Amino acid sequence: GITIVVSPLIALIDDQVNGLSAALRESTVILSGYNGMLSKSISQAVVDTGRCLIYTGPEKLSHFIRSQTLPAPVIRLVLDEAHCASEWGNTFRDAYLLLPRLWEQLGKPQIQAMTATASESTLNDLMSMFPVSFTVLRSSIYRSNLFLTAIEHQATEHRDNHLQMLIR
Repeated sequence: GITIVVSPLIALIDDQVNGLSAALRESTVILSGYNGMLSKSISQAVVDTGRCLIYTGPEKLSHFIRSQTLPAPVIRLVLDEAHCASEWGNTFRDAYLLLPRLWEQLGKPQIQAMTATASESTLNDLMSMFPVSFTVLRSSIYRSNLFLTAIEHQATEHRDNHLQMLIR
């Protein structure tokens, strides 16, 4: 079947696709523009592997669903950085507001909403957008690979020298 991953930024998509195993990358299509080869690539992935992983932004998904017939059922819709549907949908990326309707047009496949920054308000928004039973998994925000340090400098020259040393 087909899994569609909706992500807000092409850089995030590229990073995630680069992290996939070779076998999954072979069945992955990125909808970053539209051309006739995309539909053929999706069909070929489904024929070759029985699956296709489609990465796209919300705007491209809306256009793609209206203009294409998919060669297999969509079994999963994944919202990466799902807080964007709540926080950005009402302001500058209104394509996020179309996702519930697109989800219905796709036959209401399993939905997964992934985010590291969901407030209770965001969680409530997502649950109202997609009226299904959600299982919410929460973990610590601690990330061992991230740290924050503050260094105070009185003189601009010292600050600039220190900054140059840090970025080398």
